[in-house]
This record gives sequence, structure tokens and C-alpha cells, in this order.
Amino acid sequence: MKAPSRPKKVSTKGIQLTPLTLNKRASGKNQFITTSKTLKSIVGEIAGKVPTLIKPYLKLTAAKTIVPDKGLIRAINCSHIFPENPNIEFLTGSNGKSGTLQLEMVNLNYGDGFAISFGVSTGFPGQWKISSNEAPNTFINISPINQSVDILIPEIKNKIGTLLINLEPEFTYTASSWSFNEVTVRKLSF
Repeated sequence: MKAPSRPKKVSTKGIQLTPLTLNKRASGKNQFITTSKTLKSIVGEIAGKVPTLIKPYLKLTAAKTIVPDKGLIRAINCSHIFPENPNIEFLTGSNGKSGTLQLEMVNLNYGDGFAISFGVSTGFPGQWKISSNEAPNTFINISPINQSVDILIPEIKNKIGTLLINLEPEFTYTASSWSFNEVTVRKLSF
């Protein structure tokens, strides 16, 4: 499968989930997460309006998997969890699946907007499949080795309260592995 060349806005039930294709790997001090400055320009390009404020909302790792009243992560079919490093390792199982990282955000309100960045690592080609309880699947090409998989939710248009987002790879080859390093959620104001 090949990811779409331009991000497609996908929405159902009041959620618009847009993958942000930045065409470069994350780098710098934090090699896994896209900077707020970069997010501001790409969000402005896609949403048609530049955010006036991007502020930290939630950051989760293997060392901190839950923030009460904001959200949590689950590692489904992972092979190792290293809270001291912190990262979560996934290996391809006998069923050909390579595990899923699940982000659950709670206490969401009408009008909230978010930029979500998953910091991941893999040396294998394929695509990241992003799915949600509120929107259809979307895909972003894997960019080895360290990558920030970025998603935009410009505005929540209903009272969902909870949002579940799944990140899982669809590798080109059966024997593959990947690591989750962190997820950073930033709240957007327009």
C-alpha cells in the first residue's frame, strides 16, 4: 500500500483526523517529536488558519503511561517495556501483526483542537496505520529510523468526551520490529 501524497481530511461524528506529512524526520534535541514551530506552519497550511497558541497538554512514555483526567497509553502485543530508558518494543508475531500503541484521551470538550505527535523508531519499510473510534483509518509512510508521526485534530465538533487513537505499522516484510518512545499532545487555539 502507498500512503496518499497529500493529507486527506477524514471526518465522522464531528472529528476531523488529518495526518501531517512533514517529509522529514524529527531531529534536534528531542529526535522523536516535531517542534511546535514546525507544527504551527504546517497546521496553518492544512487548516487554513495559523494557531495563535500551541501549548503542551499531555506527554506519555513507558515511564509515565497515565495522566489522570487527561489520558493514557496502552501497549497491545508488545514484547518489552523499558520504563528506565523509556521505550516500548514491538516484534512481529506469528500472526504477522506487530502490535498496537493506543492513546486514550479523556475529558475532551466541544471546540478543542489538538496536534498529536507519536515518537517512533523502526528500520523497516511500510506504513503507519492510524485509526480511531471517531474517524476512519488513515496512513502515513514509515520514514526510518526515528520519526514523528503527526496528526491534526483542528476542532472537536461534538461532545465525545473520550477519543481513542491507535497507531500500528503495516510493514512491507513479515519479520519486522518497532519502538515507541513517546507521545506528545499539544492543545491548539485558533
